[in-house]
Amino acid sequence: MTLPVPVDISPFGLVVHAPSVFNNFFALQFVGCICVFYLCICSFYGLFSLRLGSFYTLHADQQSEEFCLLFNANFLVRLIFPLGFNFLHMVRETKTNLQTSLLSSDVGGDYQKLASWFFPFLVILFAGVTYFNLFGRFLRLLRISSFDPQVSGSVDIEIEEGKILIKREKRNRATRTPDSAGSDRRF
Repeated sequence: MTLPVPVDISPFGLVVHAPSVFNNFFALQFVGCICVFYLCICSFYGLFSLRLGSFYTLHADQQSEEFCLLFNANFLVRLIFPLGFNFLHMVRETKTNLQTSLLSSDVGGDYQKLASWFFPFLVILFAGVTYFNLFGRFLRLLRISSFDPQVSGSVDIEIEEGKILIKREKRNRATRTPDSAGSDRRF
């Protein structure tokens, strides 16, 4: 949320630009590393909490397969660049070589500035929709059932729903006449 705001309201920016930290090179490096380390922990904890299927999960006691390790390492490397770039945006640091080379390119033009202002709001919108379960409420409004792993016993509800559907179809087939059953076939 601090990216599109023109004032430095980021706690990371306030700590990094504090006079006692900003004037001491080693303190600046140490505080910057701590802030990026905190961002990495938050991002990567969420990444490793996701279970992307049994193929890509990491297991304790060195039980992970080589492909899983390579896949997760590749995914982490892909996350480091945007994480560092967003950190530089949050602390309002524009004098770095990375910022100069990326922001001076004419590839994005005005769209690049619009995207850096608009996408944080889009992330907040998606986070709000997810937090308040608006998508699930919309599906319930349309009477479309969806699987919700957070609800205890939702698997049992799905099984019971399936049993009811099977009973209903058996009843419909039993009450159907032989003439109408043949005309209902699709080729």
